Amino acid sequence: MIGLLAPLGLAALAAIALPLLIHLLRKPEDRVVLFAAWRYLAEPARPRERLQLRHWLLLALRLLLIAALALLLSQAVWRGQAEAGKALTVFWPGTESAAALAAPDHPQRQLSGDAPSSQLRQIDAELPAGAALSVIVPQVVSGLDAERLRLSREVQWKIVPGAAPVDTEADALTVSIRSDGRDAGESATVQALLQAWQSQGRVIDIDNAAQDTPLKADTGLLFWLGGKPGADVDRWIARGGRALISGQAGVVIADEAWSVQAQGRGRSLRLAGAFDASRNAALREPQIPSQLAALLLPEPLVDRAAAASVAPLTGAASGTPPGDSLDSLLAIIAALLFAAERLWAARLHRR
Repeated sequence: MIGLLAPLGLAALAAIALPLLIHLLRKPEDRVVLFAAWRYLAEPARPRERLQLRHWLLLALRLLLIAALALLLSQAVWRGQAEAGKALTVFWPGTESAAALAAPDHPQRQLSGDAPSSQLRQIDAELPAGAALSVIVPQVVSGLDAERLRLSREVQWKIVPGAAPVDTEADALTVSIRSDGRDAGESATVQALLQAWQSQGRVIDIDNAAQDTPLKADTGLLFWLGGKPGADVDRWIARGGRALISGQAGVVIADEAWSVQAQGRGRSLRLAGAFDASRNAALREPQIPSQLAALLLPEPLVDRAAAASVAPLTGAASGTPPGDSLDSLLAIIAALLFAAERLWAARLHRR
């Protein structure tokens, strides 16, 4: 079965009208024949002019050449017959035991823990349009991405007991605390803030040291407590880091307890006084942890959910493979047709 990846290329078929018009309107060439008794002949009757096609083979070659070029522009491909009868069972990470009990002669695939949602979309795109797809999932699935699963076919979404494994280390955020050691209240406030974030499901690795200790390479957030940060810290922020810096003279405070400053690709929250909730009533408001999380923490990637709530939707475009390209074959056919047309046209001209 022939398919077209660029159907608009068929518009070139309109050029078929050109050789048709040429063959219809072309008049036969008049040839003068001299003989002696011309004056005794009566003037012959002039034939009535009518449209007629001449040189059928030449016309056919030209039409076929245009058709071959149109198919070439349309990127024609050859698609084999879809195996509609085949069904496939896919096992989500965390259902390895169920996969081991499946019938060995039944087509099946085991998704890996690396982006299983994308793997399932790819499998759906590669399956023939009529093939059935079953997905065995645990009660809690992980590896989801920001986009809801949407496939091109109805899927049998079968839930079995269990939960998909999750890699907590990959989601951990390294928080560096650099303090001058003069204000224990600041350190206590930072620890309370981090505990509030951890209670909300954040995975945080704490790196607490003196201010002369270099930052870790994987630091994602910095608390600089007291004193002016050095140039190395400013460069780190400008490269995309986020920091809360306390004890900064000359900071203009608006409605919030801090001033937000953009630095290159990063951001810093600067306080004129100490980051100490015992002395700053504004820092004791219940919404402070959420506000600081929105300003300082990266948006969490929610990749786990109950399987019953994330069953795939339908409506995705069918991703049937394009098939085998016919460009090379059509190019050869077009070249042969062009050569045949030129040879036949030259032969007619010599007559």
